[in-house]
Amino acid sequence: MEFLDKLRAQLRSRLDERAAKADELEALLAVPASEERSELNELETTQFAEIRGVITGIDEETVELRARITEMESVVAEDQEARAEAAHLGEADATEARISVKSNEMTYRKNGDHSYFKDLALSSAPGRFDSEARARLVRHAEEVAIETRTNMSRTDGQGGEFVPPLWLLNQYVSLARAGRVTADLSSKYELPAGTDSINLPKISTGSAVAAQQDNGAATNVDIATATVTAPVNTYAGQQLFALSLLEQSPINFDQVVFADLIASHAQAIGAAVVGGAGTSGAHKGILTNTSTNTITYTATTPTGSGVYAAIAQGISNVAKNRYLPPDAVVMNPSRWYWLVSQVDTNGRPFVVPSAGMPFNAAGVADEVRAEGMVGTIAGVPVYLDPNIGSTYSTDQDRVIVARFSDLALFEGPLRSRVLFETDANTLQVRLQVYSYSAFTSYRRSTAISVCSGTGFVAPSGY
Repeated sequence: MEFLDKLRAQLRSRLDERAAKADELEALLAVPASEERSELNELETTQFAEIRGVITGIDEETVELRARITEMESVVAEDQEARAEAAHLGEADATEARISVKSNEMTYRKNGDHSYFKDLALSSAPGRFDSEARARLVRHAEEVAIETRTNMSRTDGQGGEFVPPLWLLNQYVSLARAGRVTADLSSKYELPAGTDSINLPKISTGSAVAAQQDNGAATNVDIATATVTAPVNTYAGQQLFALSLLEQSPINFDQVVFADLIASHAQAIGAAVVGGAGTSGAHKGILTNTSTNTITYTATTPTGSGVYAAIAQGISNVAKNRYLPPDAVVMNPSRWYWLVSQVDTNGRPFVVPSAGMPFNAAGVADEVRAEGMVGTIAGVPVYLDPNIGSTYSTDQDRVIVARFSDLALFEGPLRSRVLFETDANTLQVRLQVYSYSAFTSYRRSTAISVCSGTGFVAPSGY
């Protein structure tokens, strides 16, 4: 009953959320009418699409919830009948419930008894179907939906219900690979099913308003529109290893392999958002967007004050062209710690620990990190992303100053599968992970400033 009550509570919560989103949609649609407009503007169109996407996702989830509630109610009814019959016969020992949900432990947990990929392999291996492994996978899919309340169980192709355990997805954080700092700064949306491109409407030329003399004609400039398109791309990786490692290893070797694949997947998305070429199935990244603000710092011997001035100019360019401030500065760790080492003519550091807080500091360092937020420059948070390197020119790195909330990253769930047939003759198994995603920095290119030039030569020794 506890599990059934939880399902019902979740259904009520999702229905309440849907009602709230429907009210938001109704209020949004009322705005053009109140302003005597015949259509939604760019911001309203984006908001409309976002709200509709949330409502669609809720509708899909509630259908599944209702089906599972009906199934559970049937099981509970049968159990109650059995209890009543046992009580009638005076067989107290027979009143043991046939269903019991007393533990919140996940089926696949860190250092647990069962291996996710081993079960996935055993449930799909030709000629050796394992019903218990399949049952654990199904139970895991239910746990993902109920306990973690994520969208990872969406079906977008074959085998969508078998998503990796959440703790495995987070495993990449501790590995020696660059993560996806810049990608996670972007606005993230769920990738819609059944599409190979994301098309965002954009107003390229707006209306005009000017002073008007009595009886004079009002200024009339037609709105021009355009479309920002982001193709849906596939990012995938695989490992091929001996079946004996999967079946006979004293440790869950598949988890070791999968953790590394997850790390590689995170780095691939992170690098693509920063500088993807936009060709051969790759995202077109920020540094390959030719419409951004360009800040060039030229210096034979770069200085901390020169780099600081270039970053400040980048902040200014975003503010004056986007009419809103940037929300982050992103750079390579070597660039940041080079700045930390710089001093003025009196030997005072440009970037100081937050405990010092002198009035004339160019920047403030909050924490020592290799990735993520480390401090501020000119009041703007600074994030370190190792994916920003010197591979975009011969020897220079880049500093990105942007309102990253204007960037859009659409992602589907990370999926996995185990293949036997391809390598059956060598008793090997192929482990794959893949996902579909789309990214664009062209929604508002003027919200991005890229600092480069000879003054950004990669610091030696850092």
